[in-house]
Amino acid sequence: MRIPPSIFYPAIFAMLIATAIPTTANAQDTAPDGKRYVISVMSIGPSEEFVTRAGHIALIVDDYERKRRTVYNYGMYEFDDSNMETAYASGNVRFHLGVMDYRLAVTAFADADRTIEVRRLEMPQALAAQIAKHLSHDRRPENRYYDYHHSDDNCCTRVRDLLDDVLDGAVARGRDTEPTGRTYRQWTAGWMNGMPVGRTLMHFLGSGSIDRDITRRDEQTFPQALVEDLDSVLIGPHRSPLVADVKVVFEREGAAVGVSWAFWELVVVLLAVGLFAVGFIVPIVRPSWRVSRRLLGLGVFTWGLLCTAGSIVLILAWVLTDHTDVHANENLLVMPFTHIWLLIVGAVLLWRGSLGERAVKLTRIYLLAATGVIALDMALKLGPFVQDNWRFMAFSALVNILSIVALSRTSTNTNAASRGR
Repeated sequence: MRIPPSIFYPAIFAMLIATAIPTTANAQDTAPDGKRYVISVMSIGPSEEFVTRAGHIALIVDDYERKRRTVYNYGMYEFDDSNMETAYASGNVRFHLGVMDYRLAVTAFADADRTIEVRRLEMPQALAAQIAKHLSHDRRPENRYYDYHHSDDNCCTRVRDLLDDVLDGAVARGRDTEPTGRTYRQWTAGWMNGMPVGRTLMHFLGSGSIDRDITRRDEQTFPQALVEDLDSVLIGPHRSPLVADVKVVFEREGAAVGVSWAFWELVVVLLAVGLFAVGFIVPIVRPSWRVSRRLLGLGVFTWGLLCTAGSIVLILAWVLTDHTDVHANENLLVMPFTHIWLLIVGAVLLWRGSLGERAVKLTRIYLLAATGVIALDMALKLGPFVQDNWRFMAFSALVNILSIVALSRTSTNTNAASRGR
């Protein structure tokens, strides 16, 4: 599942001061043990904004010779670039390394009420100098851009890979072979507590490619996993801890992220539940009501519209973009484009309040066939299909069955009323 490109960014203020501005002299005046460089990892927690839910990570370089403390942030992009949305939609996004003053970075993240932790790394001075040199190289205009990928190449993997290169693979060692039993889908869903609409969309768009078991090194593409692992990394012949100390620079003051729903999400959920309850339950329970057939039309039309629009998005994403995490999505079987037929049926019921016997029969046959395809998708889970789309399979099958029952009851009642006259 593609994560929106701004998911790793601080507030706009931080972006305005980023990229190649002179850093301020704010390192301590006296270097510890005569060292020139000290490397630290800054981890930033989430806030309620969707784009911050994964958290963020950056590197800090204390240069005691120049008396500078600089934050290197691989999670930047040109936020005023008019082509960014198009580029992201097609799966071709360019990120770059931003450079900012430590104090200004802390202020920006703290103003956004995001927890900030700094882990000071203990390593030989030659290795710290290598990291500083690498970052200095990457900050140059000709080197700072890279092709973003949400799991293979992002702000977090850049930090991980740089540390691993310098530390002879210590970060990945022992974590790059055995699967953890977790998936990218589970990780992403975990960030989205309190966001029922966004979480549902993520589950719908994500194909089976995000349901494979991943290793702990794969999980290090996420800041939370990487900093947890850094705390246990040992380096050197004496197997010394890499992390010398952890300092909480700022702690979130608001409620825990994800414990409450946004008002608009609550409205959307209640509206959806209401539409489906009125559109299917009322026609089944009170088929004799004249309005029931139009309510059924509303339900069928809404279901057809939802499936048709969703399948169009999945097809276009598969054919026209490089977002491989939505390609070959099994939800095309569960909520297919052929449900456009239900748009027609629903529109006729809404407009006329009735449906011919032939149309009712064809629609019931179609819905039975669609439910059969869902059963086929379920059977294929024993073989090549691995996508975790059970919630959509169950919901689609339920709506199809309710539609069949409601069509039968309302049409039977209509025919009985006609014979009575």
